[in-house]
This record gives sequence, structure tokens and C-alpha cells, in this order.
Amino acid sequence: MADSILAVAHGMGQHTTESLRTLVENAANTALQRYSTFQNCKFENYVDIKPIVYDDIFEQERQRIVQSNKPVSEYFKSAANLPSLFIENIVELEADIGKDNFYTTQALDVLLYASLHGESVRLRVLSELCTHMAAKGNASFHVVGHSLGTNAIIDTLHKAYTGGITDNNGHHFKLDTITHKLDSLWMIANVSRLMYLLNPIRTSPDPKDTVVKPGTGGDSCTLHYYNIHHVLDPFTRFFHFNPQADEAWVHPDDYESYYHNIITRNIGESLDPHDLTGYLTDPLVSYRFLKRVMPAGSFNPSRDEVIKAHASVRNLVDESQKITAFINSIGSVSDFKTFLKMVKKYQEYINTLNHLWISRKPP
Repeated sequence: MADSILAVAHGMGQHTTESLRTLVENAANTALQRYSTFQNCKFENYVDIKPIVYDDIFEQERQRIVQSNKPVSEYFKSAANLPSLFIENIVELEADIGKDNFYTTQALDVLLYASLHGESVRLRVLSELCTHMAAKGNASFHVVGHSLGTNAIIDTLHKAYTGGITDNNGHHFKLDTITHKLDSLWMIANVSRLMYLLNPIRTSPDPKDTVVKPGTGGDSCTLHYYNIHHVLDPFTRFFHFNPQADEAWVHPDDYESYYHNIITRNIGESLDPHDLTGYLTDPLVSYRFLKRVMPAGSFNPSRDEVIKAHASVRNLVDESQKITAFINSIGSVSDFKTFLKMVKKYQEYINTLNHLWISRKPP
């Protein structure tokens, strides 16, 4: 067992256990190799990565919808107890983007989590967290959530530490804020407040009113809380989770010592400012991530190393300007429908940008 465990919950899109582990390993090792004395080190030799994958839950429903050969709205209309406003949002969105496009868009992941399958995702996340927590021994325990995964993690942890979740077989999963306090929580592209405010069903609690906050006491589930967003990330552009020191979210001492708000600006390893690889390789994030998640004392570059490493990180200025222009063209996101349309529009834009970028690279 490694001295440090890292559980990672993905965001929208297709993921497997291996693809998510490989993504985190590659991103962490890209960052490690910037530092001269750590160029031969491997992140996975220090940290036991535990991917938490729930995409299969969405994919099963996606295939069911496709095979029914009916509009997505019919799938949701057949469910009991969904409010009319939620259905209206889907019908209007479907009319705007087309039935076939809806099957493949990441917006469907958001809809499935926000309504019918959120509890299945939360149960998956919590059962795996409990399994890894039970086997951790004296290892430090860290959790990363990205994009939609931030919402799933916050929802899950709040339930886990305030009563727990019971599966269909009667197995109860629960955590304690003292016995099972996390060493650090990394909320990357945190959409928890956006989902809370825009989802007509309100299946998620207000993230500021949960135990998912930093501190040493029994009213918080993690010691350190890292809240990270890119200035060009459209998912954190609107309704950003941004608690202030004077809001009584946590004690002022805990806010000062254990809450870390990181704003990134680099476009380098990824053209997508929402991409997890881009976040984990950004020097403002990666240095703190390696320092906190790797076992104590194992990542200790000199000040000169850090300065040289961070100065070497590329920033694609031309691409950054293009992305800035696109993000500024989005306009406002005022409700669930406009948010989902933005998700699809942004997905298509990034796919096009990546295709052009690959085609320009020399053979």
C-alpha cells in the first residue's frame, strides 16, 4: 500500500478506469519532469490512484434511448415525478439541437445525473470511497473531482458524512468527519453551485450548506480544500463557487489556513481550458498538487528548480486569444436550458479546435 491514496472522479464524456488512471498519471508525470531532480520519478510509484468511474451508468441509459428510436424527451416523460419545468427544458433543447445530436452530447450526462440517475452515481462513488478508505491504513487520503464530478463528489460526501447511503441490498455506506476526514479535496472546474442554482429539480444541496468544507473540526469532511478554475473555462464562468472569508462558510482561521482558491490562465498541454489534463499540468495547480498529494517530503524541489520549471511551461498565446474570443461570444447562462446549449456548443467548438490543432502539427 502506497503512503498516499488519490481517488479521482471524472467529469462529462466517456471514461474507463484505465483511461482515467492513465490521464492522471501522464499529467502528474508531465509536471514532475519539469523539475530537474524529479525527471526520473513516476507519480504512480508514490501515489496509489483510485479512479472512480460512473460513465457506464450513463452509457447504459444512452444506449437504451438510442435503441428505443424515440426522442430523448420521451425517455424523461416516461419517468414519474419529474417536474414539468424540467421536461419543458428538455423538449425545447431537443427542438433546438436535434434528436440525434442529443444522443451524443455531453449535455445528456448532465441531464441523467441531475434527474434520474444521480443517486446511482452517488452510491457508486461512496461505495468505492468506503472500500478504499477501509483499506488505506496510515496512508493519507485525497480526492479529486472534475467538472460534473465535483457536483457528484460534493453531493456524495455530504450524504456520506450526514447519514450515509443504503443500496438495494441493504448495505449502508457512511463516513465520519473525524475518523474518515480527508487530507485534501480538489474541486477542479467546480460546477456545484451552478448545478444547484440551475437544476429545476434541485437534486443537489447548496454547496455552501454542506459538510464539504475545510477545517479541523467535526463539521467539515476535509482538512484542505482546493477550489480551482480557469479564467476561460465556461463551466466556471457562470455561478462560480467562490466563498469569501467574511461569509461564515468556515471559521476565519480555517479559511486562511485550509481553503485554497487557485485561478489558472495557461493554455499549454491542452487547448481546452476545461480539460482535466490542462488543469493538472498548469504550474499553479501541479506544484501544489504534487506537494500535497505525494507523501510528505517526497516532492521537495529547490526554489531555483521551481522558478526554472515554471518559466519553461509553454503558453499558446494565439490559441488562448481564439478561445477567449469564443468564450466572450457565449453570452449569459440564465437557466438550465441555456446552460445545456452552452455545453453542446462548447463541446463542438473544442472538437473543431483540437482537429485543426492536430492537422497543423508536423508529421
